[in-house]
Formats: sequence, structure tokens, C-alpha cells
Amino acid sequence: MTAEDVRMLEQRWRESGSIKDEAAWLLAQVEAGDLERAQLELAVHCGHPAAALATATEIPELEPPAWISKLSRWGVVALQRAAVAAARCAVVSHLYLFHAEKRPLRAVEETEAKLMGLESSFERNMVFQRVLGAAESCARDASGTGNELLRAVASAAYSAAWSMVPRQGAGNEVELSRVVEHRAGQALAAACEAAGVEAALGAAQAELSQWALHRGDPLGERETAGLLTLTSNAPEGWRALKIEACHLAPPQHPNRELLNNIVFAKALQEAGLQLVAGDWELFFPQGVLLVPFLVEDGPSRYGVFWFPDGTAEAATRWATIRRLYASLEWPDPVFYARGELPEVEPLEVSEVLSTLQLGSMAVDPELEPGRYAMWWSTPGDTDFAASAARKNLERIYHALDGLEHHVLPRVRAALMPTDPQPPGPSPLPAEEQTIPLQGPRFQRLALTLGLRRGFCFSFPIESTPPAFRDGCLNQLAIWAEEQAAACASLPRTAEDPRPRAWWDELVEAAAQDGPAVVGELAR
Repeated sequence: MTAEDVRMLEQRWRESGSIKDEAAWLLAQVEAGDLERAQLELAVHCGHPAAALATATEIPELEPPAWISKLSRWGVVALQRAAVAAARCAVVSHLYLFHAEKRPLRAVEETEAKLMGLESSFERNMVFQRVLGAAESCARDASGTGNELLRAVASAAYSAAWSMVPRQGAGNEVELSRVVEHRAGQALAAACEAAGVEAALGAAQAELSQWALHRGDPLGERETAGLLTLTSNAPEGWRALKIEACHLAPPQHPNRELLNNIVFAKALQEAGLQLVAGDWELFFPQGVLLVPFLVEDGPSRYGVFWFPDGTAEAATRWATIRRLYASLEWPDPVFYARGELPEVEPLEVSEVLSTLQLGSMAVDPELEPGRYAMWWSTPGDTDFAASAARKNLERIYHALDGLEHHVLPRVRAALMPTDPQPPGPSPLPAEEQTIPLQGPRFQRLALTLGLRRGFCFSFPIESTPPAFRDGCLNQLAIWAEEQAAACASLPRTAEDPRPRAWWDELVEAAAQDGPAVVGELAR
């Protein structure tokens, strides 16, 4: 197997992305002497699918203690790397909670630095006396205050640091491995408690896989990267953000997006920017755009988007977001990216949008003053029968016809999750109840529930742009159809009065009278 053969197989895999092609490339590296068989088997132990295919073995399904125990086959350094990777996962998962508590993070960072650079046990012992003291005191203080989450985070950092300092009496490799295995097991167990088994074990496996297969060394890269170089279109006057590369989650981490967003939010706040909301939903007629950060600067509010990887995929998403924002009377969105975002063509806007959900709306304490209606005449939209609002309202009434008693508990659970709900179907109230809502873009609307009119959506006439009303009703029609699909196997009611009958009568009357306002909310 020549070097050229290996390169060709690598190129084939990078073009196809298939596990089969990756397995062929891995086997070629082993045959060429670029990769040891033991490293390939370590990748299998870490859940790497292509390595499993290449070795014709199954990925072991092991709980964290058994996974650590079997990891000892690959030596002390593999155990230590697993310990610090799990500990970092525990710390980074909760940086937003413990931003003032630096001891666990410092312990992990110094442990990583010394794992990369110190060879002699004497040198390690000298360095880690201080690190261990900091982590141990943090764990002790946390236990004293009853903060179990911080205790678990600090315990993970403390155990990871201890894995680097073999106790006296471990005079041979077997004893040394047992000591480190014990500490690595403690670090992983504490990390699982703090961040969850999937996240903590996944972080250790992802980093070890990369290291074993010579795909890079996340630990070493964090040690040398320092502050990120960020590109941005932020307004003049905004302070530069400071984000340390070592605080970001590795690419294979199962909760990478969440953890990196936490790090970014902390950097925004440290730069003096007012973070109004996270994961804020911005409405468009075609759907809803999730804005990761809503930042307030004086009288203006900006949607802020964060791309930890300056990839073509990130650039394409950003180009699509900019196209969507062009239709709004809002300040341009702001982006921060690691490296330059290349100029690319945008996607179809539907690729970055999701469907509006009732649960994403806020229940207002009281109804905004003014007249509310399902539709009202505006220039260019004077005929209710031909309007987009009528078509979408009809979709809602047809989808929910006879299923209202199944959908109502879902609606109440979504809008009022803290209120106790009786189990099973729930009939619509005989006397109408109106729930004031705040929808996307801070626009108001009302949901009226009742036996006669069913689920009736209306909007304040004076303050609602007709385009918002029509787009919102389109999204609510999609929501109603999704609810109907979820309840398709449940029995429909045949009882009268039926809201659809009221709707059909309303449409028939409107066709005869040609009213300027339809479905006005009685108040």
C-alpha cells in the first residue's frame, strides 16, 4: 500500500462521507504503517463506526465504570486523557452558572497543560499541589453549602487532576495504571453526575477517537489556541468579544451547540452588552427563525448569530438569514464567526425556518386595549371570501373539527404548563374564555376558547399589520394540521354545536353581506 494509495482512499472518503470508504482508508493506513492496530481498536472502544467496520467488531455498549476499566488496556495516558476530557465537559457545561467560580476550570486547564508538557513525576507533583488544593477546596466548599451541582463539577476537576499525580507506593506500571484508572473513573462518574452520562462519556470518547486516529489533538489545540480571532459586522461602539478557544466544546461533543452558546452568551455579557433573550423566535410568513441571542443597544434590538466554525455551511446559513432580515424594518442582524465566512449563495428560506408553535408564545396578563377581529378590510384585501385569512382560518376549523376535546389539553399544557391539567380529553368551555397572547415580534393576538366558536384566533385591528395576521394564521393552520395528524387515531366528537358549523355560517353570511370586519371579538 503506497502513500499515494492512502491519499486516494482518503480523498474518496472525504468526497462520499460514507462509513465504508472511511473504513477502507483506515485499513490502508494500518497496512501502510501510518496507524497501529491498537489505535484502531481504541477508536472502536470509543464508538467510532468506521473503525468498527474496519476491524469487523461491534462497538461495545458499556456503562461508564466498565468503559473506564476496559480503557486501561491502552495505558495510563489514555486514562488521563479520558479523565480530563470528562472533567472539562462537566466544567464547560455549567460555566454560565459558575462564571465567578474559577477553581474547577483552572484545575482542568492546568491539568491539560501539564499532561501535554510535563514528563517527570516530580515535576507533576510540584505543579499539582496547588491545583489539587484549589479543586479540593472548591469541592469541600460546595458540599458545605449544599450545592450538589458545583460539588460534582469540582469533584470531576479534582479527580482528573489527581489522575496525574500517582500516589507514593505505585512502584510499577500495573500499580500506576490501577491508581490512574481509579481516579479516571471518579472523574468520569462526577462528570456524568454534573453533565449527564451521554455528554460526559461522549466528550471523553470523541477526544480519544481523534487522538487515536491521528485526526488532531483537541487537548493540545486548546492549549495553544488562546483567544479566538473573530470576524463580525457588529455596530461601531460594541466592545470586542473575548472567547478562549479552550472553553469551546469539541466538534464531536453531543451538546456542542448548547455549550458553545453558553460560552458566547457569557462573552456578550462581559463585553457590556445587554442580553434580552436567548433562542428568541422571529416570525416570517413562511415560518419562524430561531434567533440565538437578542441584544439591546440603546433603543435598538439586534438579532445576534454565532458561528464557532467558519465553514461554508455556516456562511450559507448566514446568507439566508440576511435575505430574510431584508424584509423586516429591523436593524440588520449581527454575526460573529471564527475566521472569515466565505461569500456564498443563500439557501431556500424554508431551510432555516421552523413552524410556529403555541407553546412559544407568552401569555399576557391582560388583553391589549382595542378592537380585535379575525379579518378586516384593507387596501388590496377587501373581499373576505378571497382573502388569505379566510383560507387559513378554514384550514384551522377543518383540521380541528371534532378533535377540539383532544387538542384543548395540549393547548393548555403548552400555554400554561404550571397549571394542573386533568388527564384525558377536555371539552371546550360552555362560556367563552379569552387568552391574551404575545406572539413573534412582540405582536399581540387573542385565543378565544368556547363550545360555539372553538379555537378562535383574532388580532388587534389598529396595531396588527395585515401581512403579520395572514402569515401568523398560515403558521397556525400548519400547527392545527399537525395537531390533527397527532390525534388522527382518536375518536372525533359528533356532538353539537360544532365550531365548524359556526364557521361555515360565518363564511356564508360574509359572502352575502361583504362586511369590512369579520369575527370581531365581543368584549
